[in-house]
Amino acid sequence: MDALDYRFGSYGPDLYLTDFNGGFAIAEIGSNFFVIDTEGNETPVNDPTIKAVKHFTEGLAPCKGKRNNWGYINTNGEVAISPQFSSVGYFSGGLAWVRGDGDKIGYIDKEGNWVVPPRFIIAYDFDAESGIALVMMDDRNYYLSKSGNLSIFKQTSKLYPFSNGLAIAKWNEKIGFINNKMEWVIPAKYDAARPFYNGFAAVKYDSRWGIIDKEGNVVLEPTFMDIRDVEIIDSE
Repeated sequence: MDALDYRFGSYGPDLYLTDFNGGFAIAEIGSNFFVIDTEGNETPVNDPTIKAVKHFTEGLAPCKGKRNNWGYINTNGEVAISPQFSSVGYFSGGLAWVRGDGDKIGYIDKEGNWVVPPRFIIAYDFDAESGIALVMMDDRNYYLSKSGNLSIFKQTSKLYPFSNGLAIAKWNEKIGFINNKMEWVIPAKYDAARPFYNGFAAVKYDSRWGIIDKEGNVVLEPTFMDIRDVEIIDSE
């Protein structure tokens, strides 16, 4: 079957399809789940107790088990990490956040082993490029490395998640970007900004939005009332 058949709903209103990631997506047809590839090949999820499946990242997709706990399936439709967590995030850079015992959040690897023990109140997915995740502990935000070290950026009153290797930072009411060494890469000179996505970020200057690259070079002059994320379209 052509993968486009899913997109146009040939299975009818009972179909749910996630986005493709790494060449794989999840299709729910009635009460059954399938892993599909970009050629339209189907692999059934082999555990009939699975109630829900989200989209893939790095070859694993969150799945909900019969007790409403969450684990992960792989691209073969097999349960790779048994449902045992009250909530989970997506794998990025080989790690994913999960909420374990005591309602605290930590990070596991793709075998389900704890890499960063559960101690956080709030946690975000790791940014694969910077190796940094934003977390909250004791009512304060920190930047977390994969080795479990915590840091902050002292020149801002609020920490923002990393994306594409950089994070938004605010200084003297202006916005710039920092790297994972807590250094300014793009000076704080914008009135507003969106996180980097596909290597570009929308920034606001003099009441107009434009686009910059990761070196701070202007790709699109700030002449627009609004701009969203830059999408990369494959023409092949």
